[in-house]
Amino acid sequence: MKIALCLLTMLLTLSGCVTSGPTVSKSDMGNLELNVYTHDKEIDARFADVYVDAIFLGNISPNKPILNLREGDHNIRIELKGYKSYEKKIFISGDPNHQVLNVLLEKQ
Repeated sequence: MKIALCLLTMLLTLSGCVTSGPTVSKSDMGNLELNVYTHDKEIDARFADVYVDAIFLGNISPNKPILNLREGDHNIRIELKGYKSYEKKIFISGDPNHQVLNVLLEKQ
């Protein structure tokens, strides 16, 4: 009985360590650094909304302006109230790629 319980515990433990989906290695990822600016120094561009492939990721962060994205084509959209939306299609290469996207938003 103890052996069966031990084997069952080992089986359950090991089954949680194996992924069944596609694996993602570091070489499948790339970095995108976003720097957003406006001409108006009174407007804090860090409040701009960032979308990648139509999914809202959050706001620009001065502490972490770098996004880790899967290799391939991505649509980047940046929005800030009172400014025109910025959109760009980019291609992310795998590691050790580090791309920088500097965006100057224009008033509406």
